[in-house]
Amino acid sequence: MAMFRWIKKLFAPPVFEGDEQKTGAARLLNRLLLIALAGTGAFGGAMLLLGEPLEGLVQAMIIILLVVILDLLLLVHRGRVRLTGTILSGTLWISFTIAMFAFGGMHDTALAGYFVAILLTGILTGGRTLLVFGILSTLAVLAVYYAEHSGWVVPDLGGPSGLDDLILLLILLSASVFILYYAMSRLARAYEGAQENAAAAHRSNQELQASRDALARQTQETGRKARYLEATSIVARESASLLDVDRLLGQVTDLISEQFGFYHTGIFMLDSARQWAVLQAASSAGGKKMLARGHRLQRGTGLVGSAVQEESPRIALDVAADVAYVDNPDLPETRSEAALPLRARNELIGVLDVQSTELEAFSQEDVAVLQTLADQVAVAISNAQLFQQIQENLETTQQAYGTLAGKAWRDLFQRPSALSFLSDQDGTRPADGLWEPQMEAAYQTESLTPGAQAGTGPGTLAIPLRVRDQVIGVVDGRKPASQGEWQPEEIELLKTLVEQLEVALESASLYQDMQRRAVREQLVGQVTSRMRQTLDVEGVLRTAIEETRHALGLPEVIVRLRDPASIPDRKRIIDHGGNGRDQEPSA
Repeated sequence: MAMFRWIKKLFAPPVFEGDEQKTGAARLLNRLLLIALAGTGAFGGAMLLLGEPLEGLVQAMIIILLVVILDLLLLVHRGRVRLTGTILSGTLWISFTIAMFAFGGMHDTALAGYFVAILLTGILTGGRTLLVFGILSTLAVLAVYYAEHSGWVVPDLGGPSGLDDLILLLILLSASVFILYYAMSRLARAYEGAQENAAAAHRSNQELQASRDALARQTQETGRKARYLEATSIVARESASLLDVDRLLGQVTDLISEQFGFYHTGIFMLDSARQWAVLQAASSAGGKKMLARGHRLQRGTGLVGSAVQEESPRIALDVAADVAYVDNPDLPETRSEAALPLRARNELIGVLDVQSTELEAFSQEDVAVLQTLADQVAVAISNAQLFQQIQENLETTQQAYGTLAGKAWRDLFQRPSALSFLSDQDGTRPADGLWEPQMEAAYQTESLTPGAQAGTGPGTLAIPLRVRDQVIGVVDGRKPASQGEWQPEEIELLKTLVEQLEVALESASLYQDMQRRAVREQLVGQVTSRMRQTLDVEGVLRTAIEETRHALGLPEVIVRLRDPASIPDRKRIIDHGGNGRDQEPSA
């Protein structure tokens, strides 16, 4: 089986990659050698079958040809194509020369073999070898001609060749060599030109392909940048619209992973001591586990900790080769990571951590875009934190103001006359003691309460009256049964009027409070001014006591100064006085 494969490989034409001319010559040689091998074998076999005795010289030539042909086949497969062509042409030339000398001189048919050898030489080896074989053939013809006339060679047909035969044969040989040489030169130049054109075309194709590749890469990079910018715009727009910090962090991580196609996105925030980066939001399933166990990284630990310590982006294009990377079992598919600082108002507040399953996923342009995104996210987080702080302060202020406002209204209600009025067809008048069930229900539930409508009685609608989120009263609207039920537009109109009343009441309360403060400050200023008109202690006391009595409308006011040494022991008076107050000693 192996022998069969070797023989098949030997007889198959060889192929030389990148050299078409050599491959073509090897293919032609392979065919010629196979034809020669088959022809030589067929010639010997036919002679034996016909019973023709083979002379010793013929037998030797057949054996030599078979050996030479097989050797030449091996040389062709080893790449020695030019040498094989030369040897084949030389073998044919020698065979034809021997045949002429041995059998028939210039009249022998072997003479035609010279033209075959010359033609084969020109095709297989080129111009120089062709000239050599042309010269050798001419010399061989001259030698045969000389041998015929010297009696060394006896022609089979007639006498020795004439001079005209010699001249004609030499002309034919020379013409064949010249024509073939010229044709082969033209073919060689044409082939070289074709090769050059092919090489130029190949170079042009390579340059064109390189340009196409560069354009494709540029288009791809431009598209990637456009997608990054679009994703950045989306994330920035969405993050700017959120003012709740927790919702903002969660939505930002989800948006970044979705828009950029990252394996994991996390946001770390610095603790109050600025020593730990605490994970506050994550987009991946592994990140959710990290959140559940309170994942955090110390300053200087891992890529996130390094970004906190250096306050600059920390990029790992291959996490396996980065000494700062800390392996996380919750994120086993991470191959590259980028930790980008979050700065707001010139202060580091956290780190945006993005991870990819691809090696070298972040170029310099990507890092620049992501850092811009991180800056926008940091501003959004800072704004949300500031808004939350303002809201908390505002709620505290509103609570305090509501307490004060409620106290003011309670003080107002403590007046002898109740603040209650009734307006009907007879006019507007105080409505002391008018407090019906639907009004009580509206006051207690702090919601709109309709009253029952029975027979021809009025249909009522009680609306709570609020000032600074505190219910201070009720407005009760009444509608005759003949006019039907309350319509939605009537309810909305009544509610609007109540809201305007609330604003007016709050303004009036504030105005009265300001007036009282102004009067009090004016009285204090007057009393203080009059007390300072004199520097005499007795005069100051007299002025102070008089102005205080007049300002407060008191029947009498007493002021007394005593020497501290004449004041009895306060502790002794408390212990024996029984009331726990300072008492005068008995006379």
